Amino acid sequence: MVQLNTVNLYRREDGCLLSSNQAIKQSSNQAIKQSSNQAILHTLNNLKILYLLAVISFFLPFDTFAKSVKVDDILAYPKEWQIDISVSYANIHKQTGKSSLSLIELPDESFIVIPSYAGEEGINEDYISYSLGLRYGITKRLEISSFVNLHSDFQRMILNSQTKQEENHKFDLLDLGVSYQAVKEGKHPALLALFSTHLIDNQKFDNGYKENYLRTYLVSLLSYYTVDPIVFMLQTKYQLNLKRINGDDVIDPGEVISISPQIYFAAGPYISLNYGVQWICQGKTRIKNETTDILQTDMTYLFGASYGIKNNLTLSFDGECKNTLDGNQTSLTGKLNYRF
Repeated sequence: MVQLNTVNLYRREDGCLLSSNQAIKQSSNQAIKQSSNQAILHTLNNLKILYLLAVISFFLPFDTFAKSVKVDDILAYPKEWQIDISVSYANIHKQTGKSSLSLIELPDESFIVIPSYAGEEGINEDYISYSLGLRYGITKRLEISSFVNLHSDFQRMILNSQTKQEENHKFDLLDLGVSYQAVKEGKHPALLALFSTHLIDNQKFDNGYKENYLRTYLVSLLSYYTVDPIVFMLQTKYQLNLKRINGDDVIDPGEVISISPQIYFAAGPYISLNYGVQWICQGKTRIKNETTDILQTDMTYLFGASYGIKNNLTLSFDGECKNTLDGNQTSLTGKLNYRF
């Protein structure tokens, strides 16, 4: 016996008729688009405030021999401790029906991956991370560090033509790293090397979260050269991401390579501004043994400002904006650095 499906029709404002599924999908798209627009406007308002503070700083007393505040925080002094406390907000908007991975850069310089799965046709996500880092200077050139990150995640998505909301508050990772200054700044630019690994990665899978161990390794080279009151900086990174496994569910994020030239400008004795770009290349990614991307490249625009509240206390704000083939991503990070 043949069973017939009845379809309810709805009339759109322009007179076109839509099926019930089409109407649900259209209303869901509109809801997510409206939510995305509100989140983007909120982020842009924060970035406008940062930009306004940067402009105001140009009218403060100018010191041509002022050092960039942020450059002074690269390495801890011998037998000195540094605490880094930061809060980051990222808004991710994606329009895709296939599985894919989003990269978010954390204050410890490494990247974490956030998966979206097949059937999730539209995603608007607010991702808030809370980070605590501890650094110790062994010598003038050698530093060890440890870093822990947690997050709150608020997702709104269209899943099989239905609107779905999801909220998570989870531990992300525990990181251990070592930094070494190979060349001091003088006639030649300074050169620093960083190696770190995630001792624990709490990876999100389709069926929940699972902790994986020693799955992420980062190698970074950073060089800078000062021409008062400007500091030219170049940083390159290579991150090896091994497979994350949760039973039969497997995520292989692929390697990540990034190149980031930036300029830091000392606008006063206690204020520095920075601007730059970051080119990111992510290798072949696989989710559930399905290749999602063979190769993906993105360009991110970076900008920020730092203020030395005291000799041992620095407050900084950094923003990032990037557009990808299937969406866009913006983020804002506030960081407090304390030396003792």
